[in-house]
Amino acid sequence: MDAPQSFVQSVIKNLTDLYKMGEGPDFWGGYGASADDLGAFLTALPYADDYKTYIDDAVELLEKNVSDAGYTSWGSANADSTAMALMAYSALDDQEKADKAYDLLLQIRVQDDRCVHLRRRGEFAGHQGRSDCTGLLHRPPDRPHCDRS
Repeated sequence: MDAPQSFVQSVIKNLTDLYKMGEGPDFWGGYGASADDLGAFLTALPYADDYKTYIDDAVELLEKNVSDAGYTSWGSANADSTAMALMAYSALDDQEKADKAYDLLLQIRVQDDRCVHLRRRGEFAGHQGRSDCTGLLHRPPDRPHCDRS
């Protein structure tokens, strides 16, 4: 069952009220926005002309939170932030950026209950435990195999 339109509009208004152009959503009272926050914001907004300015700004900010190791939260590339970017770009139907985020996510694997980069043997990829890397276990069959050993 779909949520009542008044509820949806109330949630969207609350989200956009928390958004500062050029800075992103301020969910935490002045701490700034991470790739996680931007990904959640982009996924929650409907893709409509009314929100195009917010979406364009959030995408621009999200692209400032990426490195060759993945999407970052407070300067550290990690599986959670990369998965949030993948979710956001998928919601926006941006196949190119979604593929980029997916490929970055596949560079991360679980080792000793933490995520490490596949292409940088042993390099720590954030404080996520095994549960944050579960996206690696559910990849489409046409994507490259991820070494999870």
